[in-house]
Amino acid sequence: MRKINRIFTMSAMALMFAFAVQCNQPKEDHDADNMNTDYEEVDDLDNEVEEGVNKMAREREELKEDINELIASIDKKLDRIEKELEEEGASAKAEMEETKEELKMEKQKLEKRLENVEEATESNWNEIKSETKMAFDDLKNKLKEAGDEIEEAFDNDNN
Repeated sequence: MRKINRIFTMSAMALMFAFAVQCNQPKEDHDADNMNTDYEEVDDLDNEVEEGVNKMAREREELKEDINELIASIDKKLDRIEKELEEEGASAKAEMEETKEELKMEKQKLEKRLENVEEATESNWNEIKSETKMAFDDLKNKLKEAGDEIEEAFDNDNN
């Protein structure tokens, strides 16, 4: 009878062990599924971050190009003023010196803005981009006015 009790006890323990292992298995599978889902979410998040960084980099490059073009435009106007000032009379010189100084100041502001664009972080990018675009539009208008003033001053002096 002892032998039967031993066999029965061993069988019961084996069944309990098998049952315990079997019960833990789905939990492990469930954890593995969660881990795969977590990895997919991390991958999706990485892709979104990368897209945001790429978009910011493209926008930054576009702004830098626009600013550099505007700086080049200012330089052309300054060169024209310098060239014309050598040939023009006193009245044109007085008007153009003021315009020349204003253009130099605007160029310095643009160069500072270019530094801000280059140093922008993801957290302050939208603010810098917005401010730069507003300043850019304002400066385009000022450049047009300066060009008109240059033409007027030189035309008046030639007459």
